[in-house]
Amino acid sequence: MTSRPVVTLRAVARDVVVSGLELVPLEVWQWLRDGQFKQGKVRAPLGRLAMRVARHRSIGALDASFQIPDEPGVRMTNDGSFIARQVFWLGRQGHEGPEAQYWQAFCSRAKSILELGANIGFFTLHGARVAPHAKYVAVEANPVSMRSIAANLALNGIEHVTLVQRAVVGERTTDFVELHLPDLERSASATGAYIGGGEGIDRPASRSVRVEVVEARELFDGVELVRLDIEGQEHDVLASVLETIRASEPLMFVEVRRRTPKLRALLHDLATNSGWSVHALAPDGCHRVEAAELSTIVLQEAFGTRDVALVPPSRAEDFARGMDELATRSGWVRRAPAAQARKPSLG
Repeated sequence: MTSRPVVTLRAVARDVVVSGLELVPLEVWQWLRDGQFKQGKVRAPLGRLAMRVARHRSIGALDASFQIPDEPGVRMTNDGSFIARQVFWLGRQGHEGPEAQYWQAFCSRAKSILELGANIGFFTLHGARVAPHAKYVAVEANPVSMRSIAANLALNGIEHVTLVQRAVVGERTTDFVELHLPDLERSASATGAYIGGGEGIDRPASRSVRVEVVEARELFDGVELVRLDIEGQEHDVLASVLETIRASEPLMFVEVRRRTPKLRALLHDLATNSGWSVHALAPDGCHRVEAAELSTIVLQEAFGTRDVALVPPSRAEDFARGMDELATRSGWVRRAPAAQARKPSLG
């Protein structure tokens, strides 16, 4: 757990940096940003460094929405959130790197998509854009974030996404829960908002909002593709629908943090007893994670990502084809790295 004094010091340090950045007019920073993007890519290492610094600067003085710099024609709402700032300064590729490409690649192949923990709709926007044919359901607990999702979809003319403003839980024990907003981020649509009891999540949070819950079993029927980023609730949610997913075998993208032994045990069970495979969705391509590694490997250190794809046996060939196509387009290598490149330790 990060202690409250440490969080306070980080917040103070960030405020000092922001104050310095705001001495330079926003238009100057924007000119520097625009000069770095050419044909959808950041050109120079120095430019990337400048934008990594600039991402802390507020963009509140801009219009109500902005064009994503490396995605001509795609707009996002300027809602003051961390994600909006990241995307404005760094673009799609700088904010989430290839993770959005992975998601888009498989959204375009799916007929029924479920996204749990949509935040302000970055992945919703990118997934739904390439899947106009699909049934797409996005679930987000934070009402402020949900308004941003709706705005982002409307800005881009996307009308086929069903929005569910609920906190997804494995088992309903109450109709409402407190959604905690971490102190480190002051936006009302805070990244990393969580409900109590989540595995591996215990961030200082002095603010909260009361939200209604929905059980996972109400959402999973007939779904082909699932993305979970629900801040420590991944195990409880997946455990509650384990028999459903064993039977229907959706392809699932899941965030696996450190200190998540219950989630890792569930993934190990799927891998060893049901034939599922686990693949790290890394910046340089997709790398298989063996079942024996799941309990200990620190994905962020070994692969530069916390996101994995859980691939059921019935989807293995389609997943391999999709990854090969994406690797060819992106110049990635899909094979696992050498064993010495992995850095397993207690997760």
